[in-house]
Amino acid sequence: MLFLGMFIPLITGSTIHETTKIVLFILIIAVAITLYLGKDSVKGKSLGKWLFGIEVRMGRNLKEFPEKKQVFIRNLILAILTIIEFAVLIFNKKTKRIGDMAGDTVVIAVKPGTASVLKGLLSLGLLIIMFNVLPMFIANQSAVNQFATNYIEQDETINEMTGGVEGFGSFPSISYSGGGNGGQYESFIDVEGENQDINVNIVLHREGAQPWDVVSIAYQENHEQDWTMIADAHEE
Repeated sequence: MLFLGMFIPLITGSTIHETTKIVLFILIIAVAITLYLGKDSVKGKSLGKWLFGIEVRMGRNLKEFPEKKQVFIRNLILAILTIIEFAVLIFNKKTKRIGDMAGDTVVIAVKPGTASVLKGLLSLGLLIIMFNVLPMFIANQSAVNQFATNYIEQDETINEMTGGVEGFGSFPSISYSGGGNGGQYESFIDVEGENQDINVNIVLHREGAQPWDVVSIAYQENHEQDWTMIADAHEE
């Protein structure tokens, strides 16, 4: 859930239309709900249960894995009655929550095996990525992408070619390299205009926390033509 949620700032700061943003938000929510309600449906394990060495099994026969319908029921109840479920789990003598009772399931510990150390390292790596690297990357991408689109909207040549910038394509191609606050950014963006649409390539660079410099900006009227450099590209 946290991993999916980290993409929301990237969508918010992107060049896509508001309608497309809404569609992507709905898509993220739909994927999150599907993953949540369907977790533990593969041999009684989700990624978290696999890492911690536990599985969901049938209450009447611990050698059997639950059916998808039973997994759906236990996950749905947990989603609706989260706090109550934890309270029931703590005080239930058989360590079952309401979802386990309704789905006739139980969570058991399985033999860790020789891969337990690797699982621990994988868990640590995922935590580092989720709470450090990925948020920094997404935040930086959102800010520089917004800078690039603002620059394009104000460029006289692009406005003359398009008859006025009205919006941007849904999925710009972005590449970014660097560390900290500095680095180089390049994006290929579909610019939608009142008279015609064009493709724009913009390259930015900065050192440390300095303002972004526009290294180059070019356009093409369609994907079959050569790129035309815009002479008045300047530093910001």
